[in-house]
Amino acid sequence: MNRQLPFYFLPSRGRVRWAVFAALVLWLHLGADGQAGAHPHGFIRNAGQWASPVAYRAEVDQATWYVSSNSWTFLQKQAVPRADTGNGHRHHGAYRSHALRFSFLGSKTDSISAAGAGLTHYNYFLGPRKRWASKLQAHNELTVHGLYPGISAALSHQSHSMKYSFLIDPGANPRQIKMLIEGAEHLEVAENGKRLRIRTSLGAYEEHMPRVYQPGIEGRGDHGVSHGKSVSCRYALHGDTLHFVFPEGFDPRYRLIIDPQIVFSSLSGVGAGDNNWGFTAAYDRSGNGY
Repeated sequence: MNRQLPFYFLPSRGRVRWAVFAALVLWLHLGADGQAGAHPHGFIRNAGQWASPVAYRAEVDQATWYVSSNSWTFLQKQAVPRADTGNGHRHHGAYRSHALRFSFLGSKTDSISAAGAGLTHYNYFLGPRKRWASKLQAHNELTVHGLYPGISAALSHQSHSMKYSFLIDPGANPRQIKMLIEGAEHLEVAENGKRLRIRTSLGAYEEHMPRVYQPGIEGRGDHGVSHGKSVSCRYALHGDTLHFVFPEGFDPRYRLIIDPQIVFSSLSGVGAGDNNWGFTAAYDRSGNGY
């Protein structure tokens, strides 16, 4: 079921809100490109070089993640080839982009911590002096503490992808997790809750049924490796809000781990459509958006 309305059919307040959001994401990206030379492989802390509420930023192939206390924004990028220059090569002078935002409804994050710092330092000296930052390190892991009472989220930066999981303390209620997904052209849960499918103007991907388990309870995990007791889990959508369902329940005395089986990674672009409204933009290497 396609829930997206063309931009001009949105209420005027909605048009303004989405336009501002898309412009902010594009400004954040353009304001960051080129400041640190080669893109760092990991999460970079926002020390004032980007606008708030961004806390960390990470590059993943042709995509960028912006992490804040209660939302994650995923900016996909797809190169637009220029005409052949005569030597048989096509050059990429502009990019198309599409932003997805995952907001955690009702969350009250305590803090965000980073781990796995690399040895390289990155400096950002573009724009007003008040936005300069230096000696920043890239981290492989982030933990969003207290996303909900008794629940934290862990994000890890891998070579070509981004991984996330939810860590639920004993006695905490995982049904608190409610992810509002904004910006998708099509969003659905398929195969009786076993797959989450998301389509954007630049392509599509899906998440398989999460691997959910409880450490400390005897059980066997994937490939015979013991991770604790496996827990049955399904995706569920209420409008554009995603949450998790546990048809067979779980033991609230033990910690619960929700670990989706596919990662958010850059898309190769499965044919972009023309109706790209509020979340699509193209820009060249000089920072000119159009």
